[in-house]
Amino acid sequence: METITGAAQDFLDSLSKTQREGVQFELKDPARHTWSNLPLNSYPREGLITGELSEEQLRLFYLLLEASLSSQGYTQALQIIAVDEIHLQNGNPNMGADQYSMSISGDPSSTEPWSWQFDGHHLCFTFTIHTDQVTMSPSLWGVDPVEIPEDGGDLAGIRVLGDEVEMAFVLMNSLTESQQETATVSQGVSGGLVAGPDHDVYSIPDEKLGLSVAEMSLEQQELLLELAQTFILDMEDTHAALKLAEVEAEIETLFFAWVGSAEVDTQIYFRIYGPSLLIELDHINGADHIHAVYRDPSNDYGENMLAKHYARYPHGP
Repeated sequence: METITGAAQDFLDSLSKTQREGVQFELKDPARHTWSNLPLNSYPREGLITGELSEEQLRLFYLLLEASLSSQGYTQALQIIAVDEIHLQNGNPNMGADQYSMSISGDPSSTEPWSWQFDGHHLCFTFTIHTDQVTMSPSLWGVDPVEIPEDGGDLAGIRVLGDEVEMAFVLMNSLTESQQETATVSQGVSGGLVAGPDHDVYSIPDEKLGLSVAEMSLEQQELLLELAQTFILDMEDTHAALKLAEVEAEIETLFFAWVGSAEVDTQIYFRIYGPSLLIELDHINGADHIHAVYRDPSNDYGENMLAKHYARYPHGP
């Protein structure tokens, strides 16, 4: 993970003393747990705001973001920011590329754990890095509208999070009638993300777990993995491959849950849930506004990784 660490250090080196004091926190600081799908004016964040950065600092920041994600993930992040720019151009001053925050917890290091977070309206990544290990949990994506309108310039017509929704319907419609009944925990509208912002402590009742993936055919399990990949492959390539292998190894412990009907282009919610994977996608206010979240229940905020490090190398209070 030297590329991420080097990019973070280059960014820090570009900052003034005051900026650096404002962007860096202790690794155990609760600032890492303050993230949201809301704009900054509705949910203040810690750290520096992109609109406060110079052109060179902003360039280095985006290099850090690019190094932390796959090409797929970086492209999608830029598309979500572009949708916010359209809202800005249409008169909403609380949207746009200048309205995102970033913070670094700890010191970028090849030997000691550290973390960094990018957070703003409809987009949040929490990266925790230790030597060759990286987590991207929790992360959040959102978009409104799903399809970039005609005034989106070169991006017009692109369906942000479109693959995620399309693959969900493909999986749901591959299920038998009985499987669909088991997977469907409600025919109505979801109550929102179970593990979204401000929900670090969450639980899913047994009756709402949905369909056990162990009860799916091999072909259906492959479709579920393809759906999970639409999120996991946003991660940096090496980590994504390791995460996919972990998910494949525990596939029969996963559950797939659905809210809504199986009719394509309708308002839905779905969840993939297991020991080390939680993916949720929720249409809100109709079928053209999406919130989605990825979490690793076994290593959220890199907690498992950090616990192992501190057990081996005790730190002071």
